[in-house]
Amino acid sequence: MKRYSESEQEVIKAFFKKCAAVTRKSKKISDGVKRKQLEKWQNYDKKSVIDGLKIYNRMNIESDKTENYALGIIKNKDKVLKENESNKRNIKESAEGERLAEIIGQYSRGDDGENIKCDF
Repeated sequence: MKRYSESEQEVIKAFFKKCAAVTRKSKKISDGVKRKQLEKWQNYDKKSVIDGLKIYNRMNIESDKTENYALGIIKNKDKVLKENESNKRNIKESAEGERLAEIIGQYSRGDDGENIKCDF
């Protein structure tokens, strides 16, 4: 849990409390199950985990929507987050490439076809 801030830990505690209340007759989740979930969440961006748990916590959950359902939400959030990061990188690289092409376009071959002259 060191990975998470105090406020994020509160979201996690609320998740386990809600999940236990809705999905367990005993209204308890064992420490082993909690530990396993925390280990699984290590594979995902922290923002995806917390956002996914917040979504789960706001939902009107039925008894069959266990911690694995929340993991599915987290996986989807993480996928979207990574796609957005990739798109931002591609846009940045594309903009840099267009700028480079613009700069290169300012250069042209000289009248003799060999010497490069600068238009600026």
